[in-house]
Amino acid sequence: MDANNIDSTLEMILREVIAFRVGKNVFNRTYVVPFGDNYFEQQQVVGTNQTEITLDRYLDLSLIEHSLLVFATGQGSLFTDMLVIDRDYIIIDYNPIRIRLIGDYLGSTITTKLYTAERDSAQCPPTPSVLGIYPLFQPEITIDDTFETPQEVIVGHDGSRVPTYGDARDQLLLDFEQRIYNAAKKEFREANSLPDLNFFDIRPGEFRNTGFSYIEWYNLMRYYFSTWASVNQVDPITNEFYDDANPWTWNYRGYSETYPGHWRGLYEYYYDTVRPHTHPWEMLGFTEQPLWWIDQYGADYGSGNDAMWSDLESGIIRQGPRENVTNNLWTLSTNPYAREYLFEYLPVDANGNLIEPNKLPSGITEVDVDYTSEIVNPDLLPVFTESFVSPTTDEVYPGLSISTSGGNVYVQSQGVLNYEPPPGRFEPQPFSVNLPSEFTLGPSDMPVGDSIPSGGLVGVAVNGIALINPKSGRAETDG
Repeated sequence: MDANNIDSTLEMILREVIAFRVGKNVFNRTYVVPFGDNYFEQQQVVGTNQTEITLDRYLDLSLIEHSLLVFATGQGSLFTDMLVIDRDYIIIDYNPIRIRLIGDYLGSTITTKLYTAERDSAQCPPTPSVLGIYPLFQPEITIDDTFETPQEVIVGHDGSRVPTYGDARDQLLLDFEQRIYNAAKKEFREANSLPDLNFFDIRPGEFRNTGFSYIEWYNLMRYYFSTWASVNQVDPITNEFYDDANPWTWNYRGYSETYPGHWRGLYEYYYDTVRPHTHPWEMLGFTEQPLWWIDQYGADYGSGNDAMWSDLESGIIRQGPRENVTNNLWTLSTNPYAREYLFEYLPVDANGNLIEPNKLPSGITEVDVDYTSEIVNPDLLPVFTESFVSPTTDEVYPGLSISTSGGNVYVQSQGVLNYEPPPGRFEPQPFSVNLPSEFTLGPSDMPVGDSIPSGGLVGVAVNGIALINPKSGRAETDG
């Protein structure tokens, strides 16, 4: 094995594998893995201030049978590394083919291999990601910190995660995944979100009703999970890692048929991701960070990032091809990314750390949400006409005007709160109401409606906030 040239070692392994293939070459023309001797090769040493390389030969890279691989050998080094498109270089022109390097490659030898339709076949079947029916992921070796003990994993082109071996096999597997990713069609690489039809349409969640119960969703996967457990000789029943002092090891299902048991399933049920503290964009169906994300929200994902968490609560996508701000598309009831009361169950603390799963309601836990109102100085509140002064306590209620005429009481209110509400959680709504001086006890005969005029008011609080007809379906809260 040539440790300095993983590419040549992988080619040798692929030849050995297909030499013993059994079948009728059914995957002979899938063009999934660029492989073999039929390619046009070009080498060029990167000079001072040079970032672009133009290829001498041309092939139509929009066709799946044509692929481009780019390699770099550092100056004075024997190690040859495969570059990843959109990370290490981009294609800026297609005729002639011109690439722009990302990073410092001064003095490096850049080797390009332009594979033709007559290249050898690795007999590799196309994956859903290659076909565009599931997202593509940039292959990389990274640390997965969603485990109790962070593990180094290889992320495949389809998002799969394989623990590293700690030897040359890691680079061989990474090279194989990078070949598939680099050869994938441009439109599939650039689609950084789930396709239109995805699991958001089927998998239920705390904030989303898809018409399927959690048990029905689980039953869809039962066969494949049972097969995986059998092949890998895994016992999925015994919780051998349980620690009553460690909430990450608990079974959260209990007697419920609504909640998953493992903490990962619980977080997916609430947030559709197990890493909302580091990859919050996944809550909106993105598979990688959108280019505009940092400019829009910054890099602090703690609970104090009201702009980001408010948009995530509403399911708002600010930019990009899936932008849903125009025409208020985010308000549609079909928005699968809206989480109506997300602020009650934020997945992070003020420092951006992932909260423990026992802080969420589940089959074994209940969570009470307490609201603490901070009384403010009434003199700082705006005054609507004249303030109402209680004849009993002499307390001043700014923004509230009361007058009487005959048997009626007329109330006008600016809708001013007597406490400091969370930012963006309450918009004052001025109103006026005529209250009868006498009330008849019994069932309400007010009309059903979803607005103040049609639903009617039944009273006014001391701070001037309307008491809404319970039939109206409206609610005003400080949460």
